[in-house]
Amino acid sequence: MRALNFNGQKYEAEKIVKYSDSIVGYSAGTEVFAFRGVSDFSLFSISGSYDDPPADSIEGLKLENTQLKLALAEMAETQQKDKQEMQVALAEIADLLTGGTTNG
Repeated sequence: MRALNFNGQKYEAEKIVKYSDSIVGYSAGTEVFAFRGVSDFSLFSISGSYDDPPADSIEGLKLENTQLKLALAEMAETQQKDKQEMQVALAEIADLLTGGTTNG
């Protein structure tokens, strides 16, 4: 059992993981306590050192990151198509207003 001390309180868990902005305690694979939005880790003390994040959470973050990258790429492609269509529509409107032809 590991122990984390914060603000005069002792929090126990089998594993205590330090993330970029949080500290989470796990027992039997279940989250038993969490401190999120941590900006000053010096307020916490732990017996020993922090544990590595669970492998499934790292893989989950990698998968989520890949999915976000794909979604952003799709959005960029859609925006480019929309931009091209808008340019064609504006050229057609300008053509109608000036009485000229844009397609030859």
